Amino acid sequence: MFKIGFSLIAGFVLLVIQSFIVMKWNGYSSIAFNNTFDIFTIWVINFFLVYAITFDQKIRFWQKDTSQ
Repeated sequence: MFKIGFSLIAGFVLLVIQSFIVMKWNGYSSIAFNNTFDIFTIWVINFFLVYAITFDQKIRFWQKDTSQ
């Protein structure tokens, strides 16, 4: 439950950071997403990225605990 909540928040933070990077590189003052589906799609991709990273870390810690 914690990983899902953390992944949702971190996915949104990544979306904002990615938007700022694109604005800086292209010299834009704002980004206009065409519809909410675009924002939702990027958010979901970032969610699964963060979730996969946190899941991978849990497996590594679990493997260290069981190998002793």
